[in-house]
Amino acid sequence: MKTRLLRIACVTFCVILTTAAVGFAFSGSHNTTEKPHQISEPYEYPVVPGTDAWKSLKSHDEMVKACDVPDNIQKCMTTEALFETIMTYPLLHDMLCYSNLNQGYEMVKSNCSMFDEFFSRPDAESVINAYERTEILPCSLKHSQSSNLSSACLSTMCNAEFGSRVSTLQ
Repeated sequence: MKTRLLRIACVTFCVILTTAAVGFAFSGSHNTTEKPHQISEPYEYPVVPGTDAWKSLKSHDEMVKACDVPDNIQKCMTTEALFETIMTYPLLHDMLCYSNLNQGYEMVKSNCSMFDEFFSRPDAESVINAYERTEILPCSLKHSQSSNLSSACLSTMCNAEFGSRVSTLQ
């Protein structure tokens, strides 16, 4: 009888322990308060061309690192905010330093994970189409002489990512 009670107690203890362990394991993986795409403002680069901090950078690699937008911030940004952040990327015009814009785009993209995050979004194409239809430039480009260059860069990015699907850019 004692052996039977001991077995029942052990089985009960194991069931309780297993249930508690499973509950503990799942409690941290389902954070319902964290909502993706809640940052609606473009990222403000802490170091930009024309500043003393930018002038102190010693190499292109340092510039790339200074312009890096952390992945956790990218994932929390709305597609529109991410698009504006890309369009104001301080090294976007590096695309012009290569034999052709396609090659330049691939090099810029390889240094910046924002492009992959943006083009992985299901609404990326519609954000670009809305931008093209309204011709609304991100605020930092509205009065910039580089807006034509930004448009050329955008057109190249879209052709590389979407091909002929984005008709407004052809």
